[in-house]
Amino acid sequence: MKTNNQVIKELKAERDELWTRFSRLDHFIDTEEYGELPVHHQRLIQKQWDSMDDYYRALNSRIADLEGK
Repeated sequence: MKTNNQVIKELKAERDELWTRFSRLDHFIDTEEYGELPVHHQRLIQKQWDSMDDYYRALNSRIADLEGK
């Protein structure tokens, strides 16, 4: 069984990897290229953004809980 510190380390690595992808997506949404996409694709990308945001927040909550914050 993993220790809390091991789990925290893994969750932080997962969160940091997600943040990199999330940031790229967030920057893409602010581009002209995004604005030229069909509305259907814009909605799908927005749905992806929302899901990634929820996932990021969940990871942060789990980390804070394990750290006792």
